[in-house]
Amino acid sequence: MARTRTNFQVQALYVSTSPATGTMFSYGPTGVPTYILSEATGYLGSTGIATSNAVFQSQLTTGIYQLNRIQSAGYNFSVSRTPVQQFGQLNAIDYVIMNSPVAALNFNYIQSSLWNEKKLGLVCDGSVGALSGILNKTEDEKNYFLLTDPEGQDAVGNLTSNSNVAVMGIGNGFMTSYSTQGSVGNFPTVSVNVEGLNMSFQSTRSGITPALNPVNGRVWNVTNSNGTFPFRYVIPAAATDIGTGNLAISALRPGDITVTLYKRDAEGEGILTNATGVFDVPGVMISDAKIQSYNIGFDLSREAIQQLGSRFAISREPNFPVSISMSLEAIVGDLTTGNLSDIINCDDAYDITVKLNKPQTCTDFSNVTIAQYNIRNAKFNGVSYSDSIGSNRSASLNFTSEIGGPSTTTAGLFISGIYSN
Repeated sequence: MARTRTNFQVQALYVSTSPATGTMFSYGPTGVPTYILSEATGYLGSTGIATSNAVFQSQLTTGIYQLNRIQSAGYNFSVSRTPVQQFGQLNAIDYVIMNSPVAALNFNYIQSSLWNEKKLGLVCDGSVGALSGILNKTEDEKNYFLLTDPEGQDAVGNLTSNSNVAVMGIGNGFMTSYSTQGSVGNFPTVSVNVEGLNMSFQSTRSGITPALNPVNGRVWNVTNSNGTFPFRYVIPAAATDIGTGNLAISALRPGDITVTLYKRDAEGEGILTNATGVFDVPGVMISDAKIQSYNIGFDLSREAIQQLGSRFAISREPNFPVSISMSLEAIVGDLTTGNLSDIINCDDAYDITVKLNKPQTCTDFSNVTIAQYNIRNAKFNGVSYSDSIGSNRSASLNFTSEIGGPSTTTAGLFISGIYSN
C-alpha cells in the first residue's frame, strides 16, 4: 500500500560509532549484537553471534545507537558544478562536478541525559575537553541513519516488518556545530549540524552502509575467505528510553538548572580561592539577576582535504581556532558600581558552569547532576540592556573561550554528567 504521508511517529534517528567504515550491527543493552549478518551472503541472521570465524567476529567493533528525544531533523545535499567552455561556442559544452558534494543533516533534541552527546563523539566525563575525541580522531567520522517505519506504526518497539521501510543514511559524517540552550518555560534542548560525503536511500532495515571510500567514491568492501562483500548495517527497533534509572528521565527542566560564574587567577590556571561566584564587572550583578536563558555553542567548520587521484575529499578537518560562545539573558535587579575602564585594566577571566540536575519527586530529593557544562577561561565580551514600557529591564551578556588541545584542562568546554547505566 502506498504511503500517504510521513510524520514523526514513524521516524527514529541513529548514529554509528567511529570510524564510519566497517560493518555495523545493532547492539543490545548488554553490548552483544542483537542481530548478525552472515559472513558469506550478508543476510539478516539470528540473535547472538552466529559465526565462530575469528576474522568476522573481529569486525564486531562498531554499533548503531538510537539518539533519544529527537524533536526535528532535516537533511539535504548540494552538488557544485563547473562549466566547461571553449572559444567558438556560447553555451557550456558540459557542467562537471569538480568538488566533493556535501550531504548535510541537522537535528534538535530535548536534553534528558548526556547519552546523545556521548554517542555523537563528545567526551562527557569532564576529565578533558569535550572535543578531545574529535581532535585526536578517536571519535569523529560517523554514519547517521534516519529510519522511517510503515505508516501508522510507532517506530518504538517495531521490528516485525522489513517491508515498506525507508532508511536515509549520511555516510562519512562530521559534526560541524553543536549548541545547547535552556530558558524559563521551555525544556533544555540541543541542536547539531553534520556534513558528510554521501547520502543514501534504502528500502530495508538492513543494507549497505552509506560510508564511501573517498578515493574511488564507492562503498567500502570486506574481503574474506568467501569473497568480497560490502560493509552492511542493521538498525534496531526504536525504544522510548535508551536505558534505565537516570537514563529513563523524560526531560530535564528549567527549574533544576543553575548558572554560576567564578573568577580565575591572572594566568587563567585555576579558580581563585576566595572566589564568591559574583560577576563583578561593572553593570549587572549576576548574584541578584534572574537568569532567563543560556546558550552555549561552537562552530566546527571543516576544510575538505583533497588530493589528486581521489574523487572525494579524503577528510574534512576542523579549522582552528575554534571558539566557544556563551550568552546569558537575565532580568536585572541591582547594578554594580564601576567603570568600563575597569574591564580593560583588569581583563579578568571566568569559569562559567551550567548545571542541569535530576528532577526531584515527592520521594526523591537527591541532587544528582545529569548534565554539566563548564566553560573555562572565558572572557567577557560585553553586555546590552533593554528597557521598555510594560517589560522588565533585561540584560544580555556574552562570553567567549577557545578550544584547546586534547590534554588542555585550563580552557575550553568541559562536559560531565550521566551518559550510561
